Amino acid sequence: MNMGRAKIALIVAFLGLNLFLIYNLLQPDFKGLQSSDLPVEELRRIEKLIQGAGYRLDVPLDRIVRAGTFITVAPYPAERSLVAEEAYSVTAGEQADIYYCPGKQVKFYPGGRTEIHYAPGIPLDLSGLTEEELKFQVEAFLRDNLSFQQLKFDLIQEGSPGERIITYIQSIEGLGLYSSFVKATVSGERLTSVEYFWLEPLKRPQEHPINMISSAEAVLKLVEELGPADQPRHIARLDLGFYSQEYEAEKWDVPPVWRIIIDHRQTYYINAFTGHLEHGLNINEDDGSSKF
Repeated sequence: MNMGRAKIALIVAFLGLNLFLIYNLLQPDFKGLQSSDLPVEELRRIEKLIQGAGYRLDVPLDRIVRAGTFITVAPYPAERSLVAEEAYSVTAGEQADIYYCPGKQVKFYPGGRTEIHYAPGIPLDLSGLTEEELKFQVEAFLRDNLSFQQLKFDLIQEGSPGERIITYIQSIEGLGLYSSFVKATVSGERLTSVEYFWLEPLKRPQEHPINMISSAEAVLKLVEELGPADQPRHIARLDLGFYSQEYEAEKWDVPPVWRIIIDHRQTYYINAFTGHLEHGLNINEDDGSSKF
């Protein structure tokens, strides 16, 4: 692959797309980024540009322009007595309060996020080694020990060698609220940690929706942001939902996003209104996620 030519092609495509969007912004009847679906020819051109930059499409792109709105959320207060009632020592800190309990350590962060580390871990019976059995036992533990009743299974990802991370999310009218999650880490046949950050929806999707970019445009914008790949990378998953970073606030608005997962390990969120990269997560980091 000629990396220089691929990069130039991406830049030209991105500039052309931006000019097209600006044109729509200047229209007097503007109601979003564009008012109709992408032409089929434009979709095929975008697919070729993405593939030419070294990205393989394991999922189909579409040219549909959907409409959406922000939702308003608030952090659900962590019930410390539920998970750390038996604490024998507490260390208060600016970044987190740490509760030391028999067999586990619990960290409560100011924004509402909670991490529980079990030592040496909760044994699971995974003799069958099937994904369904793993999900069943993890969900039973979360339900019986942490009172999580309404969980939507999202995905299972491989972490470090021998480690699997099972993620559950909250669902808002059929779309995932990726900011509201429970992540359970299983090492071997033991559940070693649970991290969760749960949000309370205050306002559901509202009136006066705004048009969003198509999934094809979202992937093109991400590829332009990342640049040509040195070796083939796979667009493994593409979903529409809601996402924002964690805030220390009483409430905030969350935009719709296109979530793009590359190689089953890197997760990116593209704002579905603006096309901007909201955040990138890498499952390989020690804490399970990191900004790019």
